[in-house]
Amino acid sequence: ELKQAVENFQERYPKTQVKLFSLTPVKGIFEASVGKEVIYFDSSARFLFSGRLLDMDQGVDLTEKRVRDLRRIAFNSLPLDKAVKTVYGNGSKKLAVFTDVDCPYSRKLAQTLKDLKDTTVYTFLFPLESIHPKARAKSDAVWCAKDSSTELSKALKGDDIKAVANNPLCSSVVSDVIRLAAEHGIGGTPTLINEAGDRISGALPLEKLQSFVDAQKS
Repeated sequence: ELKQAVENFQERYPKTQVKLFSLTPVKGIFEASVGKEVIYFDSSARFLFSGRLLDMDQGVDLTEKRVRDLRRIAFNSLPLDKAVKTVYGNGSKKLAVFTDVDCPYSRKLAQTLKDLKDTTVYTFLFPLESIHPKARAKSDAVWCAKDSSTELSKALKGDDIKAVANNPLCSSVVSDVIRLAAEHGIGGTPTLINEAGDRISGALPLEKLQSFVDAQKS
């Protein structure tokens, strides 16, 4: 049944790049993973629809779970050597954050991160130059500082930081981070990635932030 539905879909939409075709719990309805999103179609592929597929008996949003899987990033695949490392407590847990030092939400999150329990935070400097034109120079300066973690903290407080010109031998990684963000479809700050590979955006309150850090892959 799935094989025929897939053939019909591919015949009707040959230019659509589908990562994966799957069955759904609903008879006659199939799933196509397109990019980071999910669409559904009938066996003829004439009818397509997007939206939420809910299992009301189980209380599960099946679409949300699938999209989370599609957007998951293998934490160990991240180039952590290109992030500013800050350790809280024993640092046993890990969290990656894409941050714009001039973003008010990144600054708000930075204050909450300090209250995390036993977490190593890897901050990728991701300036959104279209809205924060000074963020790129500040990010370069943070990366090239003798103590990047301390300088990052200062930048996120709005303090003045030393210009990158004071360290002409340093090669900033900010351009690499911008490319990395584009590869993973990250366009806003702050964006957080936990060890399970899940991502979330925004200045989370401490309880929600801690739960995100503690989460295991489902």
